Amino acid sequence: MKKRTALLVLVLALMAALAACSAQPGASRQPEPGQTGGSTGGQPAAEQAATAPVTKPPAAENPDITWIKEHLRQGLSQEEVRQLLGDAFTRVKSAKDNREMWRYDIGAQEGYQSPDDQYDTVDVEGIRNGEVEMIVFVGWTIDGRVDAISAYYLKESDGNVYDFRVLPNGEVQEQAI
Repeated sequence: MKKRTALLVLVLALMAALAACSAQPGASRQPEPGQTGGSTGGQPAAEQAATAPVTKPPAAENPDITWIKEHLRQGLSQEEVRQLLGDAFTRVKSAKDNREMWRYDIGAQEGYQSPDDQYDTVDVEGIRNGEVEMIVFVGWTIDGRVDAISAYYLKESDGNVYDFRVLPNGEVQEQAI
């Protein structure tokens, strides 16, 4: 009985100590942008794990093709795509079947304007000359889920613009254009 009481007192003391630590000013401070590594931002590791998003990464300010391949997936809802890529998209139509698509001009220079805001036209020259880093098109099912993805980007190693696609049937293609 004494061991149980001692254990209970120890657990309560640890809980009180943790509560006191988390109540200190700056304890819930998030890491500064660009801060990486072992910094906990003042949060205990267990608290960080409990508050960190598990299934969805935060929106990327300027994602690269690797990030797109890892995070943008078929079946995501429109809200999930907004969480990943933000609200800065243009509604366009697919030239193939006239359905709605979202176009993201990622890494666009200030003042960049796509030559076509009506259809899913790719500004290959804009990508080549650095006006825009990547153009991503997202196609939707009737119930608002991602079914097709196209991303156009410049591959620095060979200087070619590439087309990465996930087709509605799940097939993945990537080729220089």
